[in-house]
Amino acid sequence: TSGSAHDLGCGGGLFLSSFKRAVLDSCTFMTNAPNSGKGWRTGGVSTLGVFSTPIEASNCEFRANSAPTKFGISVSLYGACSNSVFRNCVFTGNTHGNTEGDPSKDYYGILFAGLSTTNDTLVIDNCTFAYNINRTGTAFHAYKGRFTVRNSVFHANVTSSSAEHGADISCRTNATVDISYTMFDENSESCFSVQEGGSVNIGKGCVFSDPLLATSTETFQAKTG
Repeated sequence: TSGSAHDLGCGGGLFLSSFKRAVLDSCTFMTNAPNSGKGWRTGGVSTLGVFSTPIEASNCEFRANSAPTKFGISVSLYGACSNSVFRNCVFTGNTHGNTEGDPSKDYYGILFAGLSTTNDTLVIDNCTFAYNINRTGTAFHAYKGRFTVRNSVFHANVTSSSAEHGADISCRTNATVDISYTMFDENSESCFSVQEGGSVNIGKGCVFSDPLLATSTETFQAKTG
């Protein structure tokens, strides 16, 4: 898909609400944007808005989408979306947030998940989050629920230099994130942030190093300033 949500402002590529289950396979979402003056969170969700619908997304790509608002999100799962999974998906080159938001605040993320209860689940398996820019957020914002991240890569994601949250994963009070066999650039607060009451559990098989993707970190930094 490639489009703009002119009326809803929630999912420039696709908006799903109150289905029993949704399945996406081998889909590409590229250069989508919301209407930043309308809709949910003033046009915050650029690409895929999911409300109260468990989703299974496999082999999908989310590239070069943008939401120029302080509530910028590329993909949002909100409400009764338990037992959702993203498998073999790529999130890269997405740009969200703007200068209106306080960069020290953690607004949302490239992937945002605020599920109905703290026991509702989302699995992120064999996914790559790389070269995303979220000026007032993070790559994966775990707002509420129980999340599993495994066999994945987080690399060269960018947030504001004055941010008090990590560029890769932000875990809020009502969230738990269990991580295994996943690669990050480093094991530090620049990658992770955990609000009091939340929990990030770094398990076995995690590696902190450069994944040596085709585009080097230096090339990306030169282009983004």
